[in-house]
Amino acid sequence: MHDDTETTTSTLAVDASIMVPDEVIASIAGLAALEEPGVAALTTTLVGGLSERLGRKHSSKGVRLEIRDRRASFELHLLVKFGQRIPDLAGHVQSRVKRVVEHMTTIAVDTVNVHIEGIVFGEASADGD
Repeated sequence: MHDDTETTTSTLAVDASIMVPDEVIASIAGLAALEEPGVAALTTTLVGGLSERLGRKHSSKGVRLEIRDRRASFELHLLVKFGQRIPDLAGHVQSRVKRVVEHMTTIAVDTVNVHIEGIVFGEASADGD
């Protein structure tokens, strides 16, 4: 027996807008920076960063974000672990932040400026462990 019934499929097109708050984008950048070996913590100033090392830090602290026309610029303030070659570490942080933010969001990253605020001696980790 031959079935003359025609089978059709349809696709529902949905235009959706996804909003990602600036705080979330800054947090993504901060977490990406903290994943780089050699980065001890994010900080706004040397004194503030050293006092924050006593407790857990919010990952967007120490990250300044500016977005214009869906293009982001970051300012990251870091404490680094003693013994790191700072120019190399800063370059790795810049690459990692750009790659992670662009992968996780629809935002293009124009600049990632890294400011080294100080050096941490010893084995303390970025989350206060």
